[in-house]
Amino acid sequence: MLGGLVFCLANVLGRSEVWPHTPAAEACFLVGAWVLFVAALPQLLWVGWHWLLAWQGPTLLRCLATAAFLAGAGVAGLLWLVIIIIGLHSVLNGQLIPQPK
Repeated sequence: MLGGLVFCLANVLGRSEVWPHTPAAEACFLVGAWVLFVAALPQLLWVGWHWLLAWQGPTLLRCLATAAFLAGAGVAGLLWLVIIIIGLHSVLNGQLIPQPK
């Protein structure tokens, strides 16, 4: 997933050299990068939660780590929802669709 994200962002940055005659390439790679970025957070949270469940540390440290993880996951979840809403808004309003010149 991270490789795909890097690929999409590299194509967006080098669009004028790699895709000079394809005006829709930028929109395509921006949407691809957005989808991959949005899909990365749930996967990272899943891995982090399962690592916490498997961790055999001291009880007090596990409780503190779990509380910190849940607080961070809540904040990340809210930011994730904002990113989804902004991305859907820009796609549905046609801001990523190239306009004829």
